[in-house]
Amino acid sequence: MEDMPAPAENLGADDDIAAVDLTGDIKLLTDSAGTVHRARTVIIATGSR
Repeated sequence: MEDMPAPAENLGADDDIAAVDLTGDIKLLTDSAGTVHRARTVIIATGSR
């Protein structure tokens, strides 16, 4: 990822999310490698640019 702040890199936040399903109690996020991540809460931070 380009211009990612160091704190995000330190936490392993380096995947691009390709698809999201925010319906239901469990949210599904699919990254660019095709891995599906499941979460109860999703924080969407798009940045300021």
